[in-house]
Amino acid sequence: MPSSATSEPTSHYLVIKGMKVTRANAMPCPYLAGLPSMYGVVGMGRYLVNHALKGAGLVFDSIAVFVSVFSMSGSQQKYACHSLPDIRKHQDIRIITARDSWFTADIIVRVSSLQNKSVEDLNDWLERHRHLDALYKLRFCGGHVLFAGGCPSVMAVSASELSEVCRHLTGFIIADRIELCRSERRAGEDALDTVLRLIQGSRAEGHGWLVPLLVGFSPLELPVHRKNTRAALPHSYSEPVLGLGRLFSAQAVQSDLGINEPFFWKPNPERKFVVFGSI
Repeated sequence: MPSSATSEPTSHYLVIKGMKVTRANAMPCPYLAGLPSMYGVVGMGRYLVNHALKGAGLVFDSIAVFVSVFSMSGSQQKYACHSLPDIRKHQDIRIITARDSWFTADIIVRVSSLQNKSVEDLNDWLERHRHLDALYKLRFCGGHVLFAGGCPSVMAVSASELSEVCRHLTGFIIADRIELCRSERRAGEDALDTVLRLIQGSRAEGHGWLVPLLVGFSPLELPVHRKNTRAALPHSYSEPVLGLGRLFSAQAVQSDLGINEPFFWKPNPERKFVVFGSI
């Protein structure tokens, strides 16, 4: 986070309610279908702050997301085999290639104000720039966003106002609980066994369901420049990283939001994937 020799940047929160998301990517990696990728959610937050609201003097820090009215499409499938004789022989073997989702989302983005603007000054700037074209082009993990009221509404609040904001939100917030994969692992279990057991057990506990999440990609090699590419960007082969989240109702966390860090997702500077802790 940028700092000043005289004072620390002021932290504020940007709130967008009632984002109706259509046809978002519900299959962020080959073996996981369901909630949006946290890596994609963080990317959307960074685009919102650093590009769509460029000129407000803000820097992205982290994002919390509430999801409600979630539904998912049937799967798009293809045969695992290529030749017609093999397809006839292995009719039951299919590869799922795509699934879409529809849901309503509310987001709270924590930002730093480099110019130490007050919440009032920031809301005045947001009101004067509410029709920025980039806000209408916002995508939520590949899905189109329809805003409540027909136009985007971004509101700035202080940390002390977060509790009141939560009182008027619906749905469930997604909290990072990857630490359970380490603390709850039993002898002889690998990481996937632990994740599956914890998810199954959470259904009976009644303290918020645990769900698998894609939290990003971990590189398998050091980035290098490839030949015959359109842009001179470093590239490395990577693998998806599975995380673990817990769903809490908005009202259940209204006193913890802004204090309890696992509700806010941010880029991990030491690794390429997004997670509060470290795997």
